[in-house]
Amino acid sequence: MELNAKAINMMHCAISVDEYWKVSRCKTVKEIWEKLQVTHECTKQVKETMIDMLQKEYEIFFMKDGEIIDEMFEKFSIIINSLDVMKMTHIEQTLVKKVLRSLTKEWEIKATMVAKRNNLSPLSYDELRRKRLA
Repeated sequence: MELNAKAINMMHCAISVDEYWKVSRCKTVKEIWEKLQVTHECTKQVKETMIDMLQKEYEIFFMKDGEIIDEMFEKFSIIINSLDVMKMTHIEQTLVKKVLRSLTKEWEIKATMVAKRNNLSPLSYDELRRKRLA
């Protein structure tokens, strides 16, 4: 198998089935790369719209009644990681405060204890997530 065929095979193995169907007819790695770039490249307007939607999700985020704390952290992480990709980052302390304010009533006492115990500033979002408000 020649080098180009091996490289194409590696590219096909590295992408999802949906992506594969977009590039399966490409003859070179360069063609695959260019096709994927065009497919995933977004215009400035699309990017701004995506940022607006993610910021809205961030603003209205809250834990739902009956939701498990790990599920809540997972949903919030998806939002903030998506914002990070769009170069819209938040300070750790802001993320911690947002999570603590977004909890349901059943978590209110634990959230208050965490806030008092850690004084919030030295506590990162990842540390809060690891502790699961224990």
